[in-house]
Amino acid sequence: SRLLNLDGWGIAVNQLPPIVPSEYEPSRKVAVVARERLMSAIIKSKGLYSAAIKLRYLGWEAFKRPQKRALAVGLYGGAYNWLHLLRELTSSGVTAIFLPNELDWAEKDIIGKQTQHHLTAELEKNGVFRSQFLWQGIDIYPLCAERVAYLLGDNVNKAINAYEQATEFLQKNNISALLTSVKVTATHHAVCLAAQRQNIPVLNWQHGSVGYYDHHTLEFTDLLTTDVFFAFGDSVCKFLEGKNEIFQTDLRPIGSISLDKIRNTSMANLRSSTVPRQLSRIRNIGKKICLYVTTNYCQNDWYAGYEPPQSDNMLYQTQFTIVTQLLKIHHLSLTVKLHPSPLNREPPWVNYLQKGNSLLIISGECTFTDLVWRADVIVIDWLSTTLLQAVATHKPVFAITKHLRLFPDALRMLERRVVCTNEPEELVKSLEEYLSTGIYPADVSNNAFLKAYGTYLDDGHTAERGVAEVLRAISNHRDSPGQHQQNDEERSR
Repeated sequence: SRLLNLDGWGIAVNQLPPIVPSEYEPSRKVAVVARERLMSAIIKSKGLYSAAIKLRYLGWEAFKRPQKRALAVGLYGGAYNWLHLLRELTSSGVTAIFLPNELDWAEKDIIGKQTQHHLTAELEKNGVFRSQFLWQGIDIYPLCAERVAYLLGDNVNKAINAYEQATEFLQKNNISALLTSVKVTATHHAVCLAAQRQNIPVLNWQHGSVGYYDHHTLEFTDLLTTDVFFAFGDSVCKFLEGKNEIFQTDLRPIGSISLDKIRNTSMANLRSSTVPRQLSRIRNIGKKICLYVTTNYCQNDWYAGYEPPQSDNMLYQTQFTIVTQLLKIHHLSLTVKLHPSPLNREPPWVNYLQKGNSLLIISGECTFTDLVWRADVIVIDWLSTTLLQAVATHKPVFAITKHLRLFPDALRMLERRVVCTNEPEELVKSLEEYLSTGIYPADVSNNAFLKAYGTYLDDGHTAERGVAEVLRAISNHRDSPGQHQQNDEERSR
């Protein structure tokens, strides 16, 4: 009865079913599907993924015979900003070695069902774990216990395998630091724990938006098994203060190299492709270009990790209103950038709208950053990483705030740079006024929000700070070889 009396039952959440490859491939462009299959094959290939990444970010220098190597660092999982640091690391005498992706799906039964049941029982005694299932005084663990047992049964063996293989790999390659950006599975943390047990520092670099809204499990993904967390800004560190002490994690405001690159990009050095060239032609016929970037539907693949709980139905209503209303504005061409993942359904309205000079719909053909500089105005409905990328430009930005609740101070800071509205109808009205008057209610040059949550000092020197912190972390751990044993004991207590 207490559950039924809680607010929020009127929200229809995540009603679109998930899809499988056999469903999405026929409807997608052949070139996009072929590229995704090629990328999947490269990622699963021993050595080929590392070579491809180094070629992409270092050019042919990646294949030069290295001089006597002083330090080697391991890159594991989604590397994000670390990839942009490869050149600077190499120049500093540091060689990056990619850990094999097979660690993520290693299969080998090590423990039996009886041991798994014992581990589940021990986990249920853990106060921190159990606290995650308490909500407004209600214990919902009984509703989740069967699923937790299933997840443990599937992941314990994989985690043990990953730990053992990572230990061998790190020792064999004499790794001095482990660099990560995405740690969301048990195997991810097992690999990082293997590094920590060998007194190898784990440096985790923030990979997306953090700090200006609540995220229920962020500390477990980003701070657990992390020695030093590289944050995009001071306000991110303030958001994590206190939580980092639980995991003995140092917080370092660094910035984001990828956002630095957007800040320093000009039309002159943009790469060309079919879609951006099409946008250039549209501009030449006298139309303003509005770039509307939207997020994906959850499709039962996510939980209430944010506030308010994510709702596919509400997102659909916002999308439909924005698209149909913007298409009515004369001399405006609308480009909609969908989430690129092939495992997410396209919005149902995509098949009902006529494409042409007034409407382009882009999925995985190019990235948001490929498009953003060619737009005259940007519209956003989910205030995540694309928001940081958008405000890193000097473009007018209009945003919907109701799908992700920002902290009051962060929202006030954002409103100095972005026109924020709660409802899509309000957004369209504000955008029409801007197009007719040329007066932008916010300030495109205000960088307070971007510095706080994205580029730190906004000086373009994130890469230099990143290299310095990597070398400092390695030096500190060599000077204190017993640090991880001490930290493990403190965590156990």
